[in-house]
Amino acid sequence: MSILDMDENCVGSVEVHGLNEEVPEIGIWIIKDQQRKGYAYEALSAVLDYTNKEYKKNRFFYEADVRNTGSQELLRKFKHEDKGIDKFTTESGKYLELMGSIVEI
Repeated sequence: MSILDMDENCVGSVEVHGLNEEVPEIGIWIIKDQQRKGYAYEALSAVLDYTNKEYKKNRFFYEADVRNTGSQELLRKFKHEDKGIDKFTTESGKYLELMGSIVEI
């Protein structure tokens, strides 16, 4: 789903993947100059509530690089359990340290 500001400009997106699975995966992306304005929390909260209501899901997998402080701060606003860090280098050469977490609502 697209995330729009009050003027209906796109400021990011939020996704849910694997709705047929026991623990779907959630993801969120906010345009850099729109970060830290509350869009991520508001959008993620709404998507989690909707998915719980419509699909009866209350546990979600969330993954973000441990060095992404904004994503880590967002995660702390939700009840969650960390599942470990996966360190790897992408085909393009980018080094990642992804912390996987289970978010519960």
